[in-house]
Amino acid sequence: MTTLPCPLPQVEEALRPYIHARQETLRIRKKLAQHLQSQIYRTVRQQGAESTSPITPLTLACAPPSLLPEHDQTSSASAPPPPPPPELTGLRKQYWDAVQAHALAKRRRDALHSELNELQREAHAARAAAAQAGSATDMAPNPFSPVVGSSSAGGGSGNTGSSHHDVEDYVALLRQRRRHARLQILLDALDRIADAQPDDDPLRRDDLRQWVKDKLGDAPVPPPEIAGGGNTAAGDASASAAAAADQTKEHVLRLKKELLLAKQSLDAETLRRAVAAGTTASSQGIEAQVRALRAARDELITWIEDELAKMPEGDETMLSGAATPQRQEKRDEKDAAADDDDVEAIQEQVDVLYDRYVAARTSLIAAVDAAATAAKELSVPSTLPAGPTQQGDDGEAAGQKQFRLPPSATLPFIPALLRSANDERILAQQTATYLRHQIAAAQEDARNTAQRLASESHLVGPDAESGGAWARAAREATKETDEAVLERVRAGEANVEGAKAIVAELDRRKEEFRALKGEA
Repeated sequence: MTTLPCPLPQVEEALRPYIHARQETLRIRKKLAQHLQSQIYRTVRQQGAESTSPITPLTLACAPPSLLPEHDQTSSASAPPPPPPPELTGLRKQYWDAVQAHALAKRRRDALHSELNELQREAHAARAAAAQAGSATDMAPNPFSPVVGSSSAGGGSGNTGSSHHDVEDYVALLRQRRRHARLQILLDALDRIADAQPDDDPLRRDDLRQWVKDKLGDAPVPPPEIAGGGNTAAGDASASAAAAADQTKEHVLRLKKELLLAKQSLDAETLRRAVAAGTTASSQGIEAQVRALRAARDELITWIEDELAKMPEGDETMLSGAATPQRQEKRDEKDAAADDDDVEAIQEQVDVLYDRYVAARTSLIAAVDAAATAAKELSVPSTLPAGPTQQGDDGEAAGQKQFRLPPSATLPFIPALLRSANDERILAQQTATYLRHQIAAAQEDARNTAQRLASESHLVGPDAESGGAWARAAREATKETDEAVLERVRAGEANVEGAKAIVAELDRRKEEFRALKGEA
């Protein structure tokens, strides 16, 4: 495999002493690893299940237990991990932290295993001592024990079984004593709390632990057989209790913060939904009223049609004739009952409403006529195809006449025309947006193609993005090509002229030779 030369000669010259071939690099690394292994003390594990870690920059930075001396392992079991090297960043730093945590957990596990083994050894020693004490007790005469037989074989087996049973009873008795002592301590503490003053409520205090300590004093020291350990165990228990209390306070504070945040988010969401519901209700109120009125109108029309369909054909005249006296009687009763002032007020109100209706209709017709007049003045040519004309004089006369509609006839079509205009505007916007996107994409493709061709071509520079650069380059290349071709053509013409001259000279000499031969 050939190595490409470095583009910077100064850098290549500076790095030349440190650049080696692959085989030379592997040989140097192997020598360094062997030297490092010879200088590092390896601890041989008793189990022999785990192999030594390989020598790598990461293992050297992490300092695994297999590469540390014994005193370093014992001292680093409880020490915090060292800070990461500054050259490790990103994923390498996370991996370094994970390896450090794994090593710390491993050291803690080894320490716990050693402590557990020590406790097991102490328990075995205690059991052996208890067994020896039980056997010594069994050897002493017991006046309450029953008299056994005098046979040697039977006596030996009975003594062995009774000694084992006595040891178990003694161990059970010790356990019961421990439990009784613990229960007695708890009962005494509860009695003191019950005898305390009832007005001093401990639940209202902030520091319940300090209040109990002030009332009851320090906790009693348990006996050695109950404690099961020395001062170290008591110190560890108090430290663990304090750590647990601090952790509990931290969890409670975090829970309170989470509850406050959840309540705040719930209130904000409730307010947002209430505002949205109010807006929706206000916007939909008019639409709901319109729909309700329309539904009521449809129901009334349907009911009237059904009632009219139920009426027979022969009863129409009777109903029409009978309706007149009834209506006349009702009208007479109303006229007799109503006052003249009310009739005049109602008449005035009807007149005002009718005048308002007439004015509104007149203004609407005037507006439509004005719009039609303005459209006619614009004289926009119609884009509709002309219909087939009839042959003859009647067809031409009918084609010349234009069918005109009054402006009021277009009123029912105004909503449809508005919807059509809105749809047309939306379609125009969509078309413009689509065309704009297509043009932008085409321009981007053209620019990318121009850049790619510019990077591949030797006529233009790599930053040529427009067609003007290509046009200038094409003109220059055409000019150079024309000059080269013209030069070649001129050279060819000169060569042709020279060849003609040579041929003419040869013909002349040939004629001269012929003339000389003729004379001879």
